[in-house]
Amino acid sequence: MPATLDQILQTLARDGLLMQADVRLPSLVTLVAGEPVRGSWWGHPMGDTIHVLGKAIRSHKDVIVAYLIAGKITFFHRKLWPALFGVAACGEPWQRQGLSRSARALLKRVEQSTRIRADHPMVRGRFAAVELRATIRELEARLLVHSTDTHTETGTHAKTLQTWQSCRAEKRFRGPALPVEKAREKLDGLLESWSKTYGVRPKVPWGRGSS
Repeated sequence: MPATLDQILQTLARDGLLMQADVRLPSLVTLVAGEPVRGSWWGHPMGDTIHVLGKAIRSHKDVIVAYLIAGKITFFHRKLWPALFGVAACGEPWQRQGLSRSARALLKRVEQSTRIRADHPMVRGRFAAVELRATIRELEARLLVHSTDTHTETGTHAKTLQTWQSCRAEKRFRGPALPVEKAREKLDGLLESWSKTYGVRPKVPWGRGSS
C-alpha cells in the first residue's frame, strides 16, 4: 500500500531527513510508489498522489526543504534545523569559492532584499531565463539561499529566494543554530548510517560522498 501523509511524516520525524526522489536512499517517491522509480516520477501511476503529498510535506510547519544531497530536494525535519542552519550560515570556502559571477550578483540581490521572487523585474531584467535557472541551482546546491516554489498571480510558478535568517523568522525558529563543526558532525553521522544501510555514500556540498 502507498504511504500516507502521516506515515511519511513519521518516517521523516524518525530519520530527520528524507529525499524527495532517489532510487537508493529513503525518499517520498519510493514510499508512495512502493518501489524506487527511475527517471521522472510524473509518468508513474502514483504520480498525482506523489505530487499532492509532496506539496503537503513542503508546506508542513515542521519541514524545511534544502538541496543538501547531490543537489537534490531534501526534506529536513525540525529536529535537524539547528544543524541545517549551522551549515547554511557557515560562510566556509565550499559555499562561495568558484561561485559564478551571475550567482554572486543574484546572491547580493537576495541578501539586500532578504526575500525576492525570481520573476521580479529586477531579476528578470538582469538574467536570461536559462541563465537564471542555472544560477538559482548553483545557489541552492551551496545552501546559500533557501528557495521555495511560488504559485504566481498569473497561474505560473516562480522560485522565491530568501536568506536563511528570513527562513528562520518565517518558520518561527528561535533556537540557536549549531556551530558549524557540530552541525557537520551531526549531518555526517546521519549520512554515514545511511551509507552503511543503503550502500551509497550521500554526496554533500562540503565534499563528502560520491553520489
